[in-house]
Amino acid sequence: MSRHAFPYRRPMRGMVTAGSWLLAVEGEEVPLPGFLPDWDYQLDLTLRRTVRIDAAEIRTASGLPDGARIALVVVWSASGPNLSGRATYIELGQGMESHTLAVNLQGSDLGGTLSVHTRIVLAERLETSATGVAHRAGSILWGDTTTVRLQGDAAQFPMAVVDFRGTAFPNDAPWHLQIGGSLDGATMGALLLLLNETNQRVLTAFRNAAKPTEADRLVLSAVYTDIAVRLLLHALHHADFLDDNEYVEGSLGATCADLFQRTFSGRSIADVKLELAGNPGMFLSTLQSDSGLFQERGQ
Repeated sequence: MSRHAFPYRRPMRGMVTAGSWLLAVEGEEVPLPGFLPDWDYQLDLTLRRTVRIDAAEIRTASGLPDGARIALVVVWSASGPNLSGRATYIELGQGMESHTLAVNLQGSDLGGTLSVHTRIVLAERLETSATGVAHRAGSILWGDTTTVRLQGDAAQFPMAVVDFRGTAFPNDAPWHLQIGGSLDGATMGALLLLLNETNQRVLTAFRNAAKPTEADRLVLSAVYTDIAVRLLLHALHHADFLDDNEYVEGSLGATCADLFQRTFSGRSIADVKLELAGNPGMFLSTLQSDSGLFQERGQ
């Protein structure tokens, strides 16, 4: 395991006792898992943990003066939309302290892998300090990181509810995936899943995505398979969607390339393009199999 070497003294880890992050689910709290398979952009996340800190010992062990300002902060980042932010900032006193950290994250800001960083930092620049002692504001004295993978069966891009009547879409179509921009553009800006507000069965399935009924699972299974088909068809019809192309993380091309590898593992893009042109039925059947269309979870 790699370790980061800091150019200044830091306290021993025993001076901070951090409880596990808990996730609020329907009024209850459960340990935050490493993977949320039913998450989607409509689902906000509420997290909580308790941290006990000996602030005086941290200053002493770090070589800081007694009056140095230090703070407990929580910072989050999401790889999908490439967004980040500060969720909590608490300046620490002089002795033993206990803090309950509450983090509320909007689902529309998330995607990909969520990283939640808990840190104790130097809150202001020290004009003078001994050699090997932190002096820059923001220097990390202690920290840990928890990651949660959000890519699951839920749609990993923005959604909107629209009345298809009066639009160019067929009135009774249950959903429509809009795909725009180049493969080099950001996935979040290129995709939009439109749900027809007149189709209550589909709307209910997405509202219950975090805890779907059997009927909801069947609807979501059909939606996710259709999304996979549309994304791969979009990519495979691009002349520059090739095996040796490399796309920036978070781009539409990277999303499609990842989906391709999971669907057609071991096969080349050129080979699948030939199959799509010559045997589109087999192409669609492969996608249905890979997406788990109408299968029970865990099969």
